[in-house]
Amino acid sequence: MTKERLEQLKYIERSLKSVQDDIKHLNRQIASSTGRTFTDVTKGSMPAHPYIERHYEIQGIDMSHYDRLCIKLREKEAELQKKLLELENWLEGIEDEKLYLIFRLKYRDGMTNRQIAQELGYDKSRISQLINGYLRSN
Repeated sequence: MTKERLEQLKYIERSLKSVQDDIKHLNRQIASSTGRTFTDVTKGSMPAHPYIERHYEIQGIDMSHYDRLCIKLREKEAELQKKLLELENWLEGIEDEKLYLIFRLKYRDGMTNRQIAQELGYDKSRISQLINGYLRSN
């Protein structure tokens, strides 16, 4: 694992939230039926005798645009969730509790080395040493 890959964690989470928000917005649009309306005519007959031919006007909404967009958003959501799970699993694999906490605070909570050092009672440079040492050894 690299620092650059770990730095992506916060962007993956933000992107995932954005995609999920887009999906919710799209579902609201679909629920309000804002697609293009099409009208057509079909032939039929009276249900009882005499069977007189009649023309019926039918209307429908073209949802193909929404369907394509929804599929793309769901695919992106799945891709981001996979990346997030991969990074989460890597973090969970850190057995040393101190290192686990440091990595979690830095890459999950977005804290700086200085903030982590203040919280844990270390010097900022020591936090950097611990992170770099762990990444080099794994």
